Amino acid sequence: LVERLESEHEAKGTLHRGDGPYVPPEPEASDLRFPGKALRLPGSGHYLVSDTTRHQLVELADDGETVV
Repeated sequence: LVERLESEHEAKGTLHRGDGPYVPPEPEASDLRFPGKALRLPGSGHYLVSDTTRHQLVELADDGETVV
């Protein structure tokens, strides 16, 4: 499929090789890089969130933003 699409778009002139115009934005500094699952903790109402990129758990206040 990829080879067919490559040939098709090369013939149309719509295949652009090399660097494209897309420039990814600089990542913003944050306490969570890729938050995964969240669990509300009984009693305190805080949240325990898994950060899958950093392999850690982060406890957040009941506002869901403030790191405890």
